[in-house]
Amino acid sequence: MDGTQDGTTALTDGTVTFANGLAAAGNYVVFFLLNDGYDILASEPFIVTPPAATTPRVVSVTPGPNAVNQPPNAAYVATIRNGSTQVVPASVVLTVDGTAVAHQFTQQDEIVTVAYTPSGLWPSGSTHTVRLAFADNATPANAFANEVTFSVAAYRNLVLPAPLYFEDFDGTAEGALPAGWTSVSYTDVQNPELDLGNLDSASYAQWIVVAADRFRGSFVTYSNPDNPADWGTDYQRVLSVNPLNVLNGQVYDRPLASGRFAFGNSGYRNGQSQVLYLISPDFNLAGRTDVHVAFHSLWEQNQDSMAAIEYSVDRGTTWLPLAYFLDGPDIVTVTDETTGEVTVDAVATLTTEHADVARYVDPETFEEKGGYYGAFLGAEISPALAPFIQARLNDDPVESKRIELFRLTAADNQAAVRFRFAHAGTDSWYFGIDNFGLYSISATPVEPPALTWVRSGEALTLSWPAGATGFVLESSPAVAPASWSAVSGVSGNSVTVTMSAAAGFYRLRAP
Repeated sequence: MDGTQDGTTALTDGTVTFANGLAAAGNYVVFFLLNDGYDILASEPFIVTPPAATTPRVVSVTPGPNAVNQPPNAAYVATIRNGSTQVVPASVVLTVDGTAVAHQFTQQDEIVTVAYTPSGLWPSGSTHTVRLAFADNATPANAFANEVTFSVAAYRNLVLPAPLYFEDFDGTAEGALPAGWTSVSYTDVQNPELDLGNLDSASYAQWIVVAADRFRGSFVTYSNPDNPADWGTDYQRVLSVNPLNVLNGQVYDRPLASGRFAFGNSGYRNGQSQVLYLISPDFNLAGRTDVHVAFHSLWEQNQDSMAAIEYSVDRGTTWLPLAYFLDGPDIVTVTDETTGEVTVDAVATLTTEHADVARYVDPETFEEKGGYYGAFLGAEISPALAPFIQARLNDDPVESKRIELFRLTAADNQAAVRFRFAHAGTDSWYFGIDNFGLYSISATPVEPPALTWVRSGEALTLSWPAGATGFVLESSPAVAPASWSAVSGVSGNSVTVTMSAAAGFYRLRAP
């Protein structure tokens, strides 16, 4: 009821308005649900009657007016209902930011659809205006226009070269870990059975490799097969798709886990707490510079859980920070009275006691540990950790499904670099990792190669610099909608094609 489809603002009352009405007449019921669940607090039936107007009417537009946080490849779709007069297809003009673009026009019975999909990605954080204009077949014709403005979410386009090291976990048996990877667990285990179908079993008391397909089905929860069915299927949320992941210029519109992946669980388990560490082998990065780590992170935040990602260049003697994921309300901030700047108080955030934060008994010293987030860090707690603390949304299955990329500032030319992934919670969701890779990524931008052409009669020769290796030449009969495919006959960095069509477009796609 806060005027968005995300529902991130808590309100006690509000109004939802369908600016363009609803597309189809009929009987409807509106439900008021509790906290993103299915508990019905109130419901009300209503009826949508056919429009009285006899001319065409725009009944829905996506993205809607003033829509925010749209995906990088957001498509525009307008639905028009014909009346006694109909839309003239040739009259439809669609402009994006004042420039006419090619569109798709379809009609089924009295419903007309006008669609546009950008050939590339909308720039991160950009705002756009789409104007639809058309006329009907009345005499004289009536003119119609509909305009919407929307903004694209901020996103990162991660461009990854060939990895120095790569682990996709697909070659590891379920229930195990790859060679050199180890798990340390302080999880309370009340069911000693090894059962990959039971989230409460000893199998999930530590980091293990599991098949992603398991999360398309159902699990036993809390070791009780008689629990509600929707509990068993709840972990299908692990494979939720985040539309803001962009890799090498393409939206990564699929689950971040495929085949097999490493998984550390806390949710749907009995016992006091779950504390799990996954430690990588040492990687030799001698002679390597500009070192980064990237991985598919399947994290879901809970109000009392924490993820910690750290690395070491001295075989685990000391640890350096990469990221700490926490629920936003648990992050302590300080406001400068003069400038108004808000900064994270890392020491207070990591040392404040919380009644619901994980606790465990050290099996060697028999000392109780935990109760504050800093207990699960390898790095020394200090104000210097503030830039590494990240707020993540509680109980959101999409927001933290991210392809993460971190610069390892201390790893260049180091012969023993290892990683440490920590997950601490109390029946608090999960942490998954797939496609773990180390990369050398230069901070110096690379100038894209120029595509040049020479025409001779009906022959067109396209070429690009010999030093630009790995690029793929593609063609499409139109820019929008685009249908890019590789050009055949390329020799080295040039090709000659015959101009047989009315128009054609060419591009170089980066490797």
